[in-house]
Amino acid sequence: DPNSAIHWQPLQVDYDIAWDKFRTGSRSIRLAKMYFWQGVGQFALLNLTQPSTITFRYHLAGEEVDLADVHLDIQFQSGKFMYNTRAVQKGTYDFKEFVMAVGPLEPVLSVFVSVVLKGDNGALWLDDFSIFVTKVTPEEE
Repeated sequence: DPNSAIHWQPLQVDYDIAWDKFRTGSRSIRLAKMYFWQGVGQFALLNLTQPSTITFRYHLAGEEVDLADVHLDIQFQSGKFMYNTRAVQKGTYDFKEFVMAVGPLEPVLSVFVSVVLKGDNGALWLDDFSIFVTKVTPEEE
């Protein structure tokens, strides 16, 4: 969806749509050091009924990144939560692909993925992101 970036929720302060730096398409999400931290998040209601592996695939570019995290937070049908955090690569770099996979898990109700830029400086660009669900076969349980 060419407008998918506008459906991300800002965390703390709003994010920018970058028209001048992107991996594919014509834009990306840009987080720039404006406050102590800036982030963006996306909620997905999955309502799964069987164990599954959840995979978040995304591409990041960085400029003078000191401190940033990617989060994959999962709520299960049972009401329990699982919080997964991965540090973002420091420094300056062009778009690179990253993958976070968790599972197989008990049936998942929802996931919340977010990218948070923290620290004193830097900028991050997020592009080509997706969430995949891989159902577990009875033999794998």
